[in-house]
Amino acid sequence: MAPIGFSLSSTEIVTPLATLLAAFFGAWFAYKLQNKTREEEQLNLQIEALNKALFTLFQQLNNLALIKTDFIDPIRHSEARFIIMRPMLTENPQDFMHDFQSLAFLLNTKHNKSVFDLFIAQQKYINALRVLNYRSDLHYKQLQPSLIRANMIPGAANYPLQDYYNALGEPLSTELKNATDLVIYHVDSSLLLLIETKNTFIKALNDLFPDQKFSDFELTHQ
Repeated sequence: MAPIGFSLSSTEIVTPLATLLAAFFGAWFAYKLQNKTREEEQLNLQIEALNKALFTLFQQLNNLALIKTDFIDPIRHSEARFIIMRPMLTENPQDFMHDFQSLAFLLNTKHNKSVFDLFIAQQKYINALRVLNYRSDLHYKQLQPSLIRANMIPGAANYPLQDYYNALGEPLSTELKNATDLVIYHVDSSLLLLIETKNTFIKALNDLFPDQKFSDFELTHQ
């Protein structure tokens, strides 16, 4: 009795194999495409966060530069600057703040120090505004009423310096002088630190993302 056997044609073998390979490579290409899309989306989010950080730096710098130009520089060298420096409306230290959560990815790069530099520069910016607010508060609530009681015009610079001291008294005069000096110091030093931070930050970004273009900026008021 002849043995029972079977045979498969090449078509019967190739067709299922081709179907299997097509399904495998189709899934593989779909995965690669999906992975590439995710990477592109992540890159776009990172670039958006970095540009936002640059704009926040510009806002902080511009705010302090305008304060320096409009309020500090005109009275910087006057002996009566603690009197004649105009007060400002309250500045909110929480305006123009960095979103550090969106910048956390930088901590895993060789330029992770840039995140800490941004934080330190921002804290110094906040301190400058707090000192400025304190000095403005002294001006509005104590200096101006004291000068009015002495029949002196607040903001006028045509009185002898001793008249100011007599009108304000020793504690308030000293406090205003210290507060004014602190405002000038913190605004000046914060501006310098923010400019330095901006420059090093842009260098870091250009190194990490050489194919991207990050806009630098120069202040018109310094």
